[in-house]
Amino acid sequence: MTAISTFGAHASASVKLDNAKRDWLFMFTYFATSLLAIAMLFTNVLEYKAGLVGKASMVIPALLLACLLCEFAFLARRFSNDVQKVFLLISVPAVLAFGLFIIPGTVPDEHAHIAQALDLFGRHSGSFLVPKVLDPDSLPHTYADLYASISTPDSWDSMISYDRYLAYADGLYAIPAMVISVLRVLNVNAMVAVVIARVVNGALFCAAGYYIIRLLPCGKTALMVFLLNPMLIQQEASLSADVLVNIAAIAFVVHFLKLNSQKEIARKEWLIFAALTVVMALAKMMFAPLALLWLVFLNRRLSGKRLLAAYLGIFLVCCALAALVVVFYHGSFFPASFELMRSPAECARILANSIWIAGPFWIDSYLGQFLASLNLATWTPCVYVYLVLQVVVLFYSDEDCSVLVRGVDKVFVCVLSLVNLLLLVLTMREWSLEVDKVTDCILGIQGRYLFPLVLLPLCCMLRPGKKRSEGNVLITSAALLAAIFSINMIPIITFYL
Repeated sequence: MTAISTFGAHASASVKLDNAKRDWLFMFTYFATSLLAIAMLFTNVLEYKAGLVGKASMVIPALLLACLLCEFAFLARRFSNDVQKVFLLISVPAVLAFGLFIIPGTVPDEHAHIAQALDLFGRHSGSFLVPKVLDPDSLPHTYADLYASISTPDSWDSMISYDRYLAYADGLYAIPAMVISVLRVLNVNAMVAVVIARVVNGALFCAAGYYIIRLLPCGKTALMVFLLNPMLIQQEASLSADVLVNIAAIAFVVHFLKLNSQKEIARKEWLIFAALTVVMALAKMMFAPLALLWLVFLNRRLSGKRLLAAYLGIFLVCCALAALVVVFYHGSFFPASFELMRSPAECARILANSIWIAGPFWIDSYLGQFLASLNLATWTPCVYVYLVLQVVVLFYSDEDCSVLVRGVDKVFVCVLSLVNLLLLVLTMREWSLEVDKVTDCILGIQGRYLFPLVLLPLCCMLRPGKKRSEGNVLITSAALLAAIFSINMIPIITFYL
């Protein structure tokens, strides 16, 4: 009997391994179809706008896209209980489509990010040497212009100097810089190199998202919907520093949620969380206040009134320290912000006015109502569908898990997110005064800054274990998200025609 049981166990393990290999074979076939279909459509659109081919050339890409749709339907049903793979089914074509069809340089501040990535390994007296074809002041704005840039011979021979600098850590550009450097050695056209680097960034986000979803013990479908936000996908399929900033911040938040839901935490997990804290703070200083999430782990030592008293005490100490800094600091670091904070009543009035005036724009741009340089309007019903979907999935979880954030901790987490948001708004005070010439409110904040700050309250609203859908909500969400991205491609393509 023992021998038979052992044989049966080995046979079962072998079948599972074969199924796993088969699943990934299906996945890589799907990825190949996505790349071929979307790249061919992109190439044909450029050649059509250049007058080299007619509309009949779109037949083959259309057939490939139809095959891609059939593969998606088959695999979505096959992976109806695997959120990570369903995420890849949507995110891979999405980053390919956005990375190719949204013209380089038209994502917010991307022209400056491109310059820093191109000359990361060769700074020249504080400026950047970039190919003339990638001159930030004359980047293409239509597909006809893009085709002309891609067709430019010897694009690396003529260089210009560009001196706009964005205060991001150099390491955030390391991956696209290495990709572009290799392609330059191979004498690949500079614009083509940028497009390929964007797609590589998008692939990095897909891989990171797959791992991040695995980290979260419950609410995986809600996290998948969050990660497939059209604005987030646009930023991740670009050459912006936001690619790694968002990955680091979201990974930090999800790792916090994972640890907070566990009864026992291994030393290795503490070290990983500490490393993510440092990486997040270095990637974008404005998210550094989220490091205070470490205080939530006080709930392992305290509870009830003692925990509440600890939170109130920490809050008062932070307020006192902040007041001292505001009163006595007169340096060059955000001087206009500190000057405003020295008048608490005026500061509160301007913050409230900023939320009232600019708040709707923050929400619209966060939800992807406006893409590219926030001048490309998507179809409004898609925005509402995404918003409703993000709320609905909070009430379904097909995983067994305790609550991610408990009791009074939810209040602390939400207050911390709100305070971080207000501090983020205050950092734009100088921009509003000098660039927008506005004194009674603060402008300049965009929805793309808010992803980790939104994720925390969303996860506080999760209701794990309340309702099980047996994969039906996951499949419905996948179908709706695929429809949203497909429909959004229509205004994207027509915008650049």
